[in-house]
Amino acid sequence: MISKKMDEFIEKVDSLCWEYGYQIWPTDKINKRNDDGSCPTFTIHGDGEKVSLIYIDGDGRGK
Repeated sequence: MISKKMDEFIEKVDSLCWEYGYQIWPTDKINKRNDDGSCPTFTIHGDGEKVSLIYIDGDGRGK
């Protein structure tokens, strides 16, 4: 079970996705470091663009 704070955060992210028409998907289905040593990423899709990120932490984006 997740905390109320985490649940609220996920709800806000979901609302932003709905508002902007974006989706967040894993870039790769591997949940560990890639063979080349890089970190797995997630990808945000919407409006004909796609960006892969390592993280979003409120203090800048990990590209």
